[in-house]
Amino acid sequence: MSIETKDCPALVLNADFRPLSYFPLSLWSWHDAVKAVVTDRVNVVSSYDRYVRSPSFALLAPSVISLKEFIVPNRRPAFTRFNVFLRDRFACQYCGDALPSHELTFDHVVPRSRGGRIVRDVMQELGSWQEFESLATVFKPTMPELANDLKLGTLDAAILWDATVAQHEELAAIVLPEFAEHSFLEAVGVLKNTEQPALALQFARYMQAQDRGALTITRNGFRAVGGDRWQAVPKLTLFAGAMLNRAVDQAIHEFSAREGVQITRVYNGCGILVGQMRAGAQPDAYFSCDQSFLDQVADRFQSGVTVSQNPIMLITAKANPHQIHRLDDLLKPGLRVGLAHPEKSALGFLTRRLLQQLNLEQRLIDSGNIKQETPQGDLLVSAMATGALDAIVVYKSNAMGQSQRLRMLPIDSDLALARQPFAVALDSKYPHTMQRLFDALTSAATQQRFEELGFVWLK
Repeated sequence: MSIETKDCPALVLNADFRPLSYFPLSLWSWHDAVKAVVTDRVNVVSSYDRYVRSPSFALLAPSVISLKEFIVPNRRPAFTRFNVFLRDRFACQYCGDALPSHELTFDHVVPRSRGGRIVRDVMQELGSWQEFESLATVFKPTMPELANDLKLGTLDAAILWDATVAQHEELAAIVLPEFAEHSFLEAVGVLKNTEQPALALQFARYMQAQDRGALTITRNGFRAVGGDRWQAVPKLTLFAGAMLNRAVDQAIHEFSAREGVQITRVYNGCGILVGQMRAGAQPDAYFSCDQSFLDQVADRFQSGVTVSQNPIMLITAKANPHQIHRLDDLLKPGLRVGLAHPEKSALGFLTRRLLQQLNLEQRLIDSGNIKQETPQGDLLVSAMATGALDAIVVYKSNAMGQSQRLRMLPIDSDLALARQPFAVALDSKYPHTMQRLFDALTSAATQQRFEELGFVWLK
């Protein structure tokens, strides 16, 4: 019986009896299948009822064959036209309609040569998209191809990016008011799982740098959006209130390693930090313990973004042997009270304001009960934990680490709350890098750390 070439394809299985491929299905012609059988490279699993004959030989045409040697399959599918269509279920990714494969392309449904999505959206807002679309007669996948057609005279007009026009002296641009407020942002993306994040981000910084990549971008007709000054390893300085140390330090360390930058962290009482800035210190960003201490140097920074709140608490020993429940209980004779310094820290400033509101500041001073004033709440907590003090007023985050030994008593006042803003310096050479640091400091992981320490998350 004669067999047509197109007849009797053989399904090819690997040595584990799985098809070599599924899409498309691994099929061999009967010629290749018979050749593989004769050369003993495959086993015949099933056959057709048709014979393949020669003058001295007859063989049933194989319908299913399996390889004798296992072939390790490619775990990453090939980038082919068919596989892309298969991934998208043979459906247009713009309108969602399923179409025959011969009607599908890799191009946009509304090609960039016809304005792309921006043109479509603008014209739809104006109510003239359908008429505009019907007038387009040329379909090209890229803007440069369309520009070349204009230069050759095969087109009279086209909608192009201004950067494309700027790269061709023969072309003249007419700015349409309909598109004046619309633009397309080009960006460099870095994968989260890259094996060399510092080098990848260094390249991204170079492309954006105002004295490096931005110059080339501008020369080629693009409008640079601004960038940091170029330095292979930027050296940054962050001033932060001492209360924020445990909340942000790990995130800053991880950011520095990934970005390939050096960040000097200066943690201290915000009164001291403000004094250093007034004396000439120039940090790239300031994470303040409270808005009031950013306000004192507001002329040096961009508008701050409030990230969190930290309640001010009255702290006693766990058993509370002196029966301290309110701030006026601090006037009890013989108590040893610790407060933050009102001029060296935001905590001290806010505590003073709170005591003044309750008419307690001078009375507490006159009682002689104030035994310690420190620039940082953590120092008061340490003194409290060793028994050197009977009561202190600190942030909740200061005392959370000693919650098994200390009692935290809320203070019923709107003033018993500090708000932590983050602001980038106006004269920083690295505002974009500091903005990425801000993004890292407001991530979900950092939020969890803030909340574990007693902060109230606001970002």
